[in-house]
Amino acid sequence: ITSTLSGVLAYAAFTGEQALAEQVKRVVTVGLRNATSSYGFCKEILWTPTEQGESNQVGDLVQIFLLLAERERPAHWYAAAERYLRGGLLPAQVLTTEGYAKETENPTCDRERDFTRRAVGGFGFPTPTAHLLKEANEIDTIDITQGAIQGLCAAMRQFVTEKEGTVCLNLLFSCDHPALTVASELPLRGRLTLTPRQSGRVAVRMPQGIKEHSFTVTKNGAPLPFAAIGGYAQLGTLAAGEQVVVCFEPLHRQEQEFICHKPYTVAWYGEQVCGVTPFAGLYPLFAPLPLT
Repeated sequence: ITSTLSGVLAYAAFTGEQALAEQVKRVVTVGLRNATSSYGFCKEILWTPTEQGESNQVGDLVQIFLLLAERERPAHWYAAAERYLRGGLLPAQVLTTEGYAKETENPTCDRERDFTRRAVGGFGFPTPTAHLLKEANEIDTIDITQGAIQGLCAAMRQFVTEKEGTVCLNLLFSCDHPALTVASELPLRGRLTLTPRQSGRVAVRMPQGIKEHSFTVTKNGAPLPFAAIGGYAQLGTLAAGEQVVVCFEPLHRQEQEFICHKPYTVAWYGEQVCGVTPFAGLYPLFAPLPLT
């Protein structure tokens, strides 16, 4: 259903059908609540008793959040997209097959040849805490990888956007946009270094889950006043080449939530999920991070 919802919402955005867009939003926020998590898990099949998810569905939801951000409350929906990227989609990508898979001794078709190399970079069926529910599940499939990559590409297009003469940093990742270069030290440290590549107004989304009054901005080493409007820090007009540093202090916190009707404890560092317990499945999604 998530790919259908994404497509319907894109259609509603193109045609301007606000009632249809609102209906999609209700399905996502209410209808799918018991099948999703706050950080980026989506159950594969709603009526099955397992906790197996699909990374392509997480990619669909990222695209939905991005489309909603263009329609209303951009800071809220971009924050949701970033949580799903950092807590669900990126951790689920296969970065190594060591301990995950082995070669077929006597391959009979192309799909069985050179698997341990070709699987790197793909996506599969994660649980709320692990890459696999059981050994028999695939760790990498083409259709799921396609949907996950589609979500990543949609996000990269909206790291930085330009609206009404203002360059907006929406997703707090490092990037090299024609209008703005960003060096992000997240998730290890709340620090962003911005370098405009053209003169003009710049705004930065203020992340959630940070210490009160810890959000500061300096320009060329000196404090830069800003206006906090709608979840964005409006930095005013910056000249091309000026270096701006944004700092903030992410907070450690733990929250309880129900995922697939089961209780979980989610550890956060700002907008980054650090761990989820109890663990269930094979090959953890969340490696320990040296967060301070």
